[in-house]
Amino acid sequence: MLAPKQESITAENGELNFTLKKNIQYLCPSTLSNLSLSFEDDLPGFASSWSIIFTTSTGSVALPETVKWSIADPIFEANKTYWLSFISLGEDSYLGVWSVIGEVNNK
Repeated sequence: MLAPKQESITAENGELNFTLKKNIQYLCPSTLSNLSLSFEDDLPGFASSWSIIFTTSTGSVALPETVKWSIADPIFEANKTYWLSFISLGEDSYLGVWSVIGEVNNK
C-alpha cells in the first residue's frame, strides 16, 4: 500500500479555512488560532482518505457535522499537535480518528 502524498500548507495570521483534498496528508507547520476544515468531493465507488497534522494555540477547530468520530469526539486543547484522519462512509458522511501527537512547551 502506498503512503498518501504529503503537502505543507500555511496559515495567514494563525487562521486557516481549508478544503482537504482526498488522499493527501497535509502538514501545517504554523500554530493555528482558528481552523475550519471541509472535504473535497469523493468519487463514488473509490476509497478516499483525508488527513491533516496541525498545532492549535487556542483549541478552536471547526469540522463538518457529517464527521462521525471513532471512539470519542476530540477535545482540542491549546498548544497540542493533532493528527486527524478521515475516510468516506458515503452520502457526505465521514469517519474520523484523531490523536495528540505532540505538545508545545512555551517555557
